[in-house]
Amino acid sequence: MNKKTIYFICTGNACRSQMAEGWAHKILGDNWNVYSAGIETHGVNPKAVEAYVRGRYRYFKSYLGFN
Repeated sequence: MNKKTIYFICTGNACRSQMAEGWAHKILGDNWNVYSAGIETHGVNPKAVEAYVRGRYRYFKSYLGFN
C-alpha cells in the first residue's frame, strides 16, 4: 500500500509548520509521509524547539539540519 503524503506550509518554516509536522509524526506514525516547508527560510524558532523538547516529542527534521 502506498503511503499518503501531507505537507504543512507556513511563511518561514520556523515554527508552526515544523510543530505541525512533529505532531503529525507523533499521531500518524509511519503510516504517512509528513513534511513541513515554507515559502521563505527563517531558520528554526528557538521557542518552538524549547516547547517541542519540553513535550518530549520527536525532533522535527529541520532542527536536525534537514529541510
